Amino acid sequence: MRIVEAIPVILAPEKRTENVIYLENDDEHKTLASKIAKLKDYDFDYAVFRHQDTITQTPEAILPNCERMSIDNVGIGGVIGTRILTDSCAWWMVNRGIHTAGAIVQGDGKGGDYVMADQPGYHPDMVSVDGCWVIFSKKFVDAYEPHEFHWRFGYDSDACLQCLSRGMNVAVLDIRVKHESQGSFDQNEFNAFREKFLGYWKQRVDFPVITSSEFRNVASK
Repeated sequence: MRIVEAIPVILAPEKRTENVIYLENDDEHKTLASKIAKLKDYDFDYAVFRHQDTITQTPEAILPNCERMSIDNVGIGGVIGTRILTDSCAWWMVNRGIHTAGAIVQGDGKGGDYVMADQPGYHPDMVSVDGCWVIFSKKFVDAYEPHEFHWRFGYDSDACLQCLSRGMNVAVLDIRVKHESQGSFDQNEFNAFREKFLGYWKQRVDFPVITSSEFRNVASK
């Protein structure tokens, strides 16, 4: 099993290694679509895709989780997410701790951190996971269709719905990750994304989306 890491080129060390793919992060390459387009050119079984402000605290857990992804036909595995995606379009907005699962160490923006823990462990029955740290299978990467949703919002939910619509599963993995920054949120920007996201996906699946939802008008699996 070949596992590679896909990280922003800003994190590239002076001596690069063959199992790391360095992704541009300028304005032309901010969308997930542009990054996956580059991943399509590489030979691997699983790619660990992470933002530059994340740290994998248990790297030894990557291989056994990829092995479980292979058994369970998981196309995308993350560290925290939801089993139900409403038309809020965000995994964290509905019934935290009930429909959600996973765990992440979150920086508080003041030099400290706290643990977000929603049923930690391995869960292969998710609908959407946070995109700050994910593992993509090559099967998913090859099936992915480029949708130019805003790079900061919705790219992860869009990818997860694509994954499910093509007969693959979405999982929360048993891996410990730290997300050092809280990021920023602009409500107007998010609303614009949400309108575009729902305009596309409501033609293809009924909301709220659950793992047993039936998709329509999608590419063949």
